[in-house]
Amino acid sequence: MHRIRKITAAVLAAVLCFSYAHPASAQRTSDTYNYDRWGDAIPSQAGYEAVRSVTGTDLGTSKFSEISDMFIAGDGKFYIADSGNDRILIADGDLERITGEIKEFDFYGEKLTLSHPGGVYASENGMIYIADTENSRVLRCDGTGKTDLVITKPESEQYTAVTFRPERVICDSAGYIYVVDTNVNTGAVMFDPDGSFRGYYGANRVQQTAQVIKDHFWKLFAGEEMRRYMTNSVPTAISGFDIDEDGFIYTCSSSLSQDVDKIKKVNAAGYNLFADLDVSFGDRPTADYSDYPQNSFADLDVSPDGMINCLDYTNGRVFQYDEECELLFIFGGKAERLISAI
Repeated sequence: MHRIRKITAAVLAAVLCFSYAHPASAQRTSDTYNYDRWGDAIPSQAGYEAVRSVTGTDLGTSKFSEISDMFIAGDGKFYIADSGNDRILIADGDLERITGEIKEFDFYGEKLTLSHPGGVYASENGMIYIADTENSRVLRCDGTGKTDLVITKPESEQYTAVTFRPERVICDSAGYIYVVDTNVNTGAVMFDPDGSFRGYYGANRVQQTAQVIKDHFWKLFAGEEMRRYMTNSVPTAISGFDIDEDGFIYTCSSSLSQDVDKIKKVNAAGYNLFADLDVSFGDRPTADYSDYPQNSFADLDVSPDGMINCLDYTNGRVFQYDEECELLFIFGGKAERLISAI
C-alpha cells in the first residue's frame, strides 16, 4: 500500500522556498551535491524537480499559518497540521482542493478544540491521530472530528517529566501509539491502543566522548554526596519519526552536539539496526574545510521503496539515503526560491 509520511509541511506545501548553499564555499555550482571517496563535496544529478507551489488560498481555504506537519495516507489524501490556525486540513491527492477541515472535536458529547497541533497521522482504518501540543494531549478521531480517545499525561511513576508535550505521533498496525514528547529523552512515549501508558521505545544512546568516559570513571569512586554535584550524561531526545510498511520505526535527532543515533531504524525490541553500520549521517568534514555545516535533523520520511529522506532544519536541506544507508544526494538550502520537493 502506498503510504508516505512527509518530512515537513514547509517543504511539501511550499509555504517556504529554498535555494542552494553548498557546504564548501568554493563550490556553488549545483543545487544538488554528494561526497566523493575523499570526502569532498561534488555536484550531483538532481533527484527531484519541483513542479509547483501550493498555498492555502490555492486549495480554497484561508492562508496557512505555521504548518507543522503533513502526512499522505494510503488513499493519497493529504493531512495537514496547520498549527497557527489550530486546525487539521484534509486535501485531495493532487493538492487541488481541501476536502475536509477539522477545528472542533466531539469526545462523547464534550466539545474540544486544538491549540497549536504539532503532528498528524492517519492510520489504515481511516482514524486520525493528532499531537495537540499546547493542550498537552493526543487525540484519535475520524474525518468528521468524532473522537474516541484522548491521551493526556501518563499517571505513572515511570513517566518522570513534569508536563506532557506531544510534538509528533504515529501508530503501528497493531494500534500501538508512539509519541515524540519534547520533555522526554528516553525515547518515544508508547501507549496501548486504549491509551494506557506502556513505557518508552527506541531511546538514543549517550555518545561515548572522552569527557563522558572520564565522568563515569570518577563516579565509580565518588561518594554519594559528591555524585549529587557531578554532571550526568543523558541521551538526546527524538525530534521526529516515521514507520515503514514492515513496521520498523525510523527516528531522528536534532542535536547539534552529538553524532550518535542521529538516524535510527528500530525493530520491535527497540534495537537500532543501524548501530553496527559504519555510517555517518549528515555533512562530512574535509581536510581543507573544517568549518563544515552542523546538521539538525528535525524530521524524516521513509518512502515505500525504502529511501530515507532526512530534513536538516538548520540548513534547510534534505539528505536522501538508500536502504543500506548509502548517501544518494543532498539538496536544498535557505533562501527565496522553489526547490525540488519529495
